[in-house]
Amino acid sequence: MNRVESPAWDEYLLGGYFLCETYPAGNAAEASDSSGAVVSVSGCLCQTIPDSWAFRWADCEESDRVVQAGRFGLSQNALRRLMDWVEEHFGRDLGWPDVFFSREAAKAFADEFLSDKKRAMLLGIGLPVSLAAGFLEETAPRKTDMVSGICTLIEQGRLLSREGEIMGYEVLGLETDLMHSWMCHSEFGMETVERLGISVGAHGLLTSESDAAAVARAYNEGPGTEPVWWAPWLLARYEW
Repeated sequence: MNRVESPAWDEYLLGGYFLCETYPAGNAAEASDSSGAVVSVSGCLCQTIPDSWAFRWADCEESDRVVQAGRFGLSQNALRRLMDWVEEHFGRDLGWPDVFFSREAAKAFADEFLSDKKRAMLLGIGLPVSLAAGFLEETAPRKTDMVSGICTLIEQGRLLSREGEIMGYEVLGLETDLMHSWMCHSEFGMETVERLGISVGAHGLLTSESDAAAVARAYNEGPGTEPVWWAPWLLARYEW
């Protein structure tokens, strides 16, 4: 197993903290040399809590809210309390649609609504400081879009907390309010890493920023991927 490169923490801007379920190893995990589950903050691969379904004003059927909450063991009564929490904390502790602005806010939410710690992990993401200007230029929302909490945090210029366990690097691209992952394109991803001579680490994550940057460049130039600005993000896991 390849070791993950140790980062210089003060070179990564905070993109947010997320409570994510672990995606079972499957098609997306073909990009991993690990038999374990894929780890990702992408909504394409895993469910986060809360998400757009937790906002009362969001266009979402009640039955869908119940299903999504049920994935985390929440009853309908707990779902109503959760939606109250989201309404109270949105804009202060929580950004659209699933971005916690601090570990403390994420922990407070998890302590109240997630009694089983096996259902979710607390992940933080960090963007290399050198890419911040490009990220904000490429992901500027249209007037009709909600502003992603990720953009809000990158604009603030806060640093990712150094108290986490480094998981690896994920190539991500933001589309309005959804993070796409390089692992969504397992065939193209495998072709890319083989062509570049890159080894993939555990959980489908890359082991260095330079490797992740090379994959991001290939995705930005290559056909068949979402028309988003792909970039390397550092993923760290935190206790809650």
